[in-house]
This record gives sequence, C-alpha cells and structure tokens, in this order.
Amino acid sequence: MALRTPEPCSARPKILAKYSLFALLMAAAATLTVGGSTKSSSAAAPPPVPLKPAGPTTVNLQYGFWVALLDNNSVVRSMGFRWVTYGVYWKDAEPNPGAYNWGNVDNIVNSARNNGLNLLIRVSRPPLWARDPSCSDNDTCPPRDPNDFGSFTHALAAHVRAGIGGAQIAYEIWNEPNTSVEWGGLCPDPPRYTALLRAAYRQIKNADPSAIVIGGAVTTVGEIPLRPADCHLDDIAFIQGMYDAGAAPYFDILSDHPYGFVSVPEADPLGSTKLVFRRAERHRAIMLQNGDGAKQIWATEMGWAINPATEGSPCPQPDWYYVFNPQQQADYLVRAYRWASSYWPWMGAMFVFNFDFNEAPWYQQCDGFRFWSVKGRPAQAALQSLVQNPPPTYTPYPMTPVPTYTSTPGPDGPPVINAVRYSALNFGRDGGALTVEVDASDNDSTPIDTVQAILQYPDATTQLVILDLVSGSNRAGTWRATVNLPANTSGSPQSYTVSPYVVESFPPRRTTNAPSQQIVVANTRFWDVPTNYWAYQYIDYLASRGVISGYNDGSFRPGNQATRGQLAKIVVLAFNFPVVNPPSPHFEDVPVGSPFYLYVETASAQGLISGYQCGGPNEPCDPQHRPYFRPGLNITRGQIAKIVVLAAGWPLLNPGTPTFADVPAGSPFYLYAETASSHGVISGYECGGPNEPCDPQHRPYFRPGLNATRAQICKMVYVAVTSVAPTPTPIPTFTATATATATATATVTPTRTATSVASPTTLPTVTTLAGKQPIATRTAAPTSTSTQASGGNK
Repeated sequence: MALRTPEPCSARPKILAKYSLFALLMAAAATLTVGGSTKSSSAAAPPPVPLKPAGPTTVNLQYGFWVALLDNNSVVRSMGFRWVTYGVYWKDAEPNPGAYNWGNVDNIVNSARNNGLNLLIRVSRPPLWARDPSCSDNDTCPPRDPNDFGSFTHALAAHVRAGIGGAQIAYEIWNEPNTSVEWGGLCPDPPRYTALLRAAYRQIKNADPSAIVIGGAVTTVGEIPLRPADCHLDDIAFIQGMYDAGAAPYFDILSDHPYGFVSVPEADPLGSTKLVFRRAERHRAIMLQNGDGAKQIWATEMGWAINPATEGSPCPQPDWYYVFNPQQQADYLVRAYRWASSYWPWMGAMFVFNFDFNEAPWYQQCDGFRFWSVKGRPAQAALQSLVQNPPPTYTPYPMTPVPTYTSTPGPDGPPVINAVRYSALNFGRDGGALTVEVDASDNDSTPIDTVQAILQYPDATTQLVILDLVSGSNRAGTWRATVNLPANTSGSPQSYTVSPYVVESFPPRRTTNAPSQQIVVANTRFWDVPTNYWAYQYIDYLASRGVISGYNDGSFRPGNQATRGQLAKIVVLAFNFPVVNPPSPHFEDVPVGSPFYLYVETASAQGLISGYQCGGPNEPCDPQHRPYFRPGLNITRGQIAKIVVLAAGWPLLNPGTPTFADVPAGSPFYLYAETASSHGVISGYECGGPNEPCDPQHRPYFRPGLNATRAQICKMVYVAVTSVAPTPTPIPTFTATATATATATATVTPTRTATSVASPTTLPTVTTLAGKQPIATRTAAPTSTSTQASGGNK
C-alpha cells in the first residue's frame, strides 16, 4: 500500500472560497485600493539583532511539485524534477507542549532523501494550546506567542537535519498570511507575521545553519476591494508591510504563489487584470525598492486548473477558474516555466500545485484539488520533456513588454574573513574553554555589523555565540568569544562544530561564512591517549594520582621525548617521597625557584640522581664545585632503569649471563637493567634494528642510550610503583618547607588550515590560539522523540 499523506483538516478552503464572487470582483476598477478593514492591528516593533541575517541564497532555476503520495516521489525524480514540497502541521507534530510526534515528518524526509530529492516543508497550523484565544477554534489561527512557534521550528529543523542526508532543505513559514482564510479569520497583519517569521528564522538557523528559510508565502489577491468579512490584504501591500516591520533580515527567499487563474502565462502584470502569473514581477519590484534584490523569489505554488467537463467527468465545475482543458493546462505550465527561464533570473525554484492529488484516496471524486493535478494528464509528459529536453529558443505568446526592475549597482562589497583561530581543536574528557578569534574587514560604505558563530553540540542543539570586537574597528578588526565545552561523560568522543560568519551593516546586510570547524572532546583524560593506546592504563593511573599532567591544549603527547627534569618530578610524586626545599641548590643549573627545583633536590636527597661535572657546553666550573643536572636533557632508557630501581629500593641483581645483547656484564647500566627486567619494568627489542644483528642466544636489545618517551616512562614507573612500597632514605637535616602541585611542563599551539572556500571572499586561514576567556553560556533546544506514522500533508 502506498504511503500517503493524511487528509488535511480543511482541504484548502482558501482556493475554494477566495474567489467565489469572481463576477462581482471583476466588475471592480483595477485602481481601487484596499479598504480600512485590512489595516494592521499592531504596530511594528524594532527587530532585535537576528541570529544570522538572511544573505543571498541562490539556486539555478529548478522545478518541483506538491506531492500527495510518497511513492510518487520516485516518479517526480525520474521526470527530472529535483524538489518536492509537503506541509507539516504543527498541531500534528506537537499536540502537547514539548511532546513531539515525528512520524509523518520522518516519512516525508526519508522518502525525499531516498529518492535524491530536495525538500521544501511548509510549517503552519498550530495546536490548540498555542493559538491566539480570539480564533482558537480555527487551526489556521496564528499563535499567541511567536516564541512557541520558534521553539517548534527549532525542534523540527534539528530533527530533519539529522535525517535529510545531503539534500537541500527549505522551510516555508506559514501559508498565504495575506488572506484571512489562512490567518484564523483575522485580518492579515504584516508586523505580526514578521514576528512569527523572525522567531522561526532564528530558531531554524540555530538548529540547521544550512537550511533555507522562505518567508512571505503571499497569494495574489490583487488591488481590489473585498467584502469586510473576507479581510484579505493586497499581496503587494502585504510584502511592503513586511519590509516596514523589519522582515528583511529574517528570510533567505521570498515565497510567492503566482497562480495564473483565467489568464495566459504571459498576461501583463501592469494591465487591467491583476490576477496573473506574472504578478511575481510586481513583488520583485517591491524587493528592489527595499534594497533586497540579492535574494531570489521562489514560486512555491503555481498552476492552472482544468474544467472537469473537458475530461468527460460528471463532476460539476468547482469554481470559476476551472476553465481549461488538459492540453491547455500542459501548455500554460510549460509556457510559465519558459517565461521564468527567459526573463526571471531572480527566480530560484517553481513548484506546480499539484502532482498527484487526483490519485489521493482521501480526496473525493469531485474534490476541486483533483483538477489541479498533472499526473496522468498531458501536463506530466509536457513538463518531463521540458526539463529533460529544453528547447533552445522561446517566443512568448502573446509577446508583451517585460517590466524592467533593476537595482543600482554600487562599489560596495561583502565582508571579508581574513583568518579564524581556535584555542584548541581537541579537548580531553574534562572539556574546557574554547576561544574563537576572527579577523575580518569590510572597508566600504557598509562596514561589519556583527561577527557571530553557531556552535553545534553533539546532541544537535546549537548555541549562538556573539564575538566581541577586541582590537581594530568594524572596518578591519579582530573579534573574539569564548565558550565552555562541558565534560564528556558519554563514553565515546563527542564532536562539536563551530561555524563563524560575518554580517555587514544594512543595507544590504550580506554575510560571509568561514568554513566550519570540528572540535572534539575525547572520552579520555587526554585527547591523544585513547583507551586502545598501549600505554593508556599507565598514563591514566599516574594522571589520576596527580603524578603527571598534560598540556594546555588537553594533550599528553605520549610520544614526545621526556627530560631528566620531568623524570625527577614523576618519580618523586609517584613514590611519594617527602619533598625537600633546601635553602641553597645542589646543582648549578637548577636554582631555587626553578620549575623542577623541589623534585630534583628531593631525588638527589634520596640518592636517585647525580650530576655532571663542569666543563660541558656553556657549563663553566662553579666556585662551589656544584655539578650540573641538565634538567632539559632527554632522559635515556638506561637512566630511567637506574632511577626507577633505586626509587623502588630493589636489591641489585648481577647474573652471570646478560639478559640483553647490548647490555653486557660490567657495563654502567648492567645491574639496573637486569634488576628492572626481573621486576617486569622493562623489556627489549627484537634483533634486526640498526647495528643489531640477531644474537645466537636470541637475546633482545635494551637500547640503553635510546631517548625515552613520556609513555615509556609512565609504564616503567607504573609497574614499579604498583609492585613495591619503598622505604625512603632519611632526609637531610634541613627542614622541608614546601610541597608542589603538578603542572604542565610545556605548551604548544597546534595549527590547522581550512580547506574549503568561504564564498564570496578568499579563503581565510584557520589556526589555533593560546589563552582563555570568560565562559559563555548555552541555551539548549527542546529535545524530542520520534514515533513512526505515515505521510505528511499539504
């Protein structure tokens, strides 16, 4: 059985009722204006700073359908169409606050994705609990609080983003709000609709920055007076009212429903008949007059209906505009597309209403919806041929002048992102403060307004981060913000995504995006020591006891070579030797107050280390004859074996036969290597390395002169400290005065360069930076659950 969308609660009453008095309306003069009953019922409020002001979102002219049966998506795709659109009723998806039912949404999204189609979702019809009390009995009633609608669209966009795959996703906010039929019977109100649009735009972009938000959704009613009870608002006046209310930053695309009604596609929009397909050109003029010409218009509904009698149907003609035969419908639709491709470079996508409502079993045989459908009629083959084999030339019929609406070009350019820096790209499981810096410039008539970033969390919720200008000016400066990434308790690495962008001043309020950057919070103490790393157990054990620590970027760098000073500190802390603090240093190159002073002095007092006589490079002889310790010198495997054995207090072994081929009896580290080997602290390497011929007795090589890594030290110390409880030697007669806490011994700033181009500017560099800033907070979006159901709706 085919998946289908459930029958809408009110089967498109706007079409069936809006023009039922056609004869009366056509007698009205075209120059009459809308009566006072259509005035806005609320004053426009200054819009707040938007989440991400709408910038140019463009697609080449593409074609789509309103579809009823999900199984027909494969047919639409085979025809060459790339878009489908469905309605999502808020009342069905969130019948109670915070209780989501995503069954229909999942069916729609899965079908579009599986058929390789882009998806436009229209969001409307609130649940009873969210409606304005003055029209709560009508499901087209606007919500009493736009923020409720915004919260729902956030949850919807977050849910859809997780399932849509690589397809484009667009959201049309409401349906035909310039008619009372789709506004709960209330008079249309551009400021109130703008508040709804603003709330949805901010929340959708928070949940899915790549989503396209489409606003307006006006249908043509023309400059004609209607009865007060109808209370429609002229579509041109409604769009201008949106701009007056500050709607410009809150939609990427202006949506339009340019039905042709009884006119041919080429009918002049400046002529006496206002209800024409080319009415969209008038809407385009309003956009240009308001400095919004960088955006496209999408015709999210369009079409011509046929007269049932022309197909031999016994159904009565539903309304006055069902006047064409099937071949005329096909001809007009093709001509409409060809007009747009020839004369409308600003048109991005066009959706025929509808593809297959004539097959939907929930529409009765004579339902008017069925006579707008193209499936199984000449229009289906004609549109498929147009898309797959477009003719090279087009002569409109009849040819009429094309109104010229052009914007005045200027020297103003978009903002430029020069560089993006991050304090770190990886964090250990404790999280930490992530600092983002952006260098940007826009040294022309519209400088930078704001620099922002969208931080997406592993659970798909998002946080808007506002960056502060810390140097320079809004024409060329550096912006910075810091946000705290919480600890990871999930048991697996968690990925965050940061998407910075720059917004210029109005007009035209364009945006420039930097490439998104992934930030990972590991599920281990150090992000570069995963649980499957060979030394994880040793490193985590010592770190949990404060014996070792990492670097400022959350790493441990287990493969880095370790120094003599670091080993002294690790051994003293691991074996819990009482820390001493003599008034004068034992070693010439480890003075009082140096980072390793306490640990070197303590290790020396325990007899674990000794020094070098003067005379080495940059080591003049000291009048007090103090040796040099060389704390920054890399430690060798032989030295570690000696120090660990002495710290553990093990009796030295002196077997007659050496365990290692390269540590013979009598060599400096022989006793220590043999003792450490017997306790499992060290092991060797198989023969075959440089200058390591295989030994006849199959003995391994120890490589005592090889520099040791931080991970190797951790293993040796861990094995020793967990197998013995050493007895410290008596400390000197001076009094120990201080203890020290473990601190990181080095800092390194990793770098990373972005690889994707941030159009329309040149590629910014992405690096990391040092330093921490105050912590920003995040507001999580509502969580939801999904249940399985069938279909979607129009």
